[in-house]
Amino acid sequence: MAKRFTDSEKWQDAWFTELTNDQKIIWIYLLDHCDNAGLWKINMKNLNYFCSTNITVEEFFIIFSKRITKIGEDICYINKFCNFQYGPNFLKSENKAVKSAINRLVEVGIVNLDKGIYTLSIPYGYPIDTPKEKEKEKEKDKVLEQVQLKEEEKDKVKDQEEVKDKIQLKEWEKKELKESIELNIKSTILKDNLIKLILGESLTANQRNEISENKQMLIKLIPALKEII
Repeated sequence: MAKRFTDSEKWQDAWFTELTNDQKIIWIYLLDHCDNAGLWKINMKNLNYFCSTNITVEEFFIIFSKRITKIGEDICYINKFCNFQYGPNFLKSENKAVKSAINRLVEVGIVNLDKGIYTLSIPYGYPIDTPKEKEKEKEKDKVLEQVQLKEEEKDKVKDQEEVKDKIQLKEWEKKELKESIELNIKSTILKDNLIKLILGESLTANQRNEISENKQMLIKLIPALKEII
């Protein structure tokens, strides 16, 4: 099993901290699953399986566009991998392990060998103000917006599931709670909202706020509500 250096300061890196939790996991997965030269054979099925994510290849290259370079159809390169693992002058190294990584980069065209000298091959980049680059930025913003919406929807579903799990009561528990509510709660509106809650019926935001605002009082009157509200 390969052992590699890891950057403990990434948790203070602005780029990394702005990633969602899923994106952070994906980035760490890439660093662990690329080869010794920083090359990763693109396999979104495995990535999504091991990271418990649902990212498309298009989203992947938009989100990590500043940190990876696509090489051909099925390989990408983590741009600073070798610099970090082997040092900024790794192309001059005589270490066998580093030489192995360099040879791999030569194979895919990232490093050129000319008269015994290794040099990095950097693809031509369009200036930021060209129409093509502006169009790419627009497309990037569009994809990132879609990713954000997916994250928000995922969180919403998770919250709904948590609420649903929280109020999974047995029939006799529902009956006892309903009787306690009818006996102890004087407010008709609050009483109706609580009964809807324990029966698993949907509540509006206002109805939930009504319950939240009276939470302490309700728990004091009916301690069993503590696990529900």
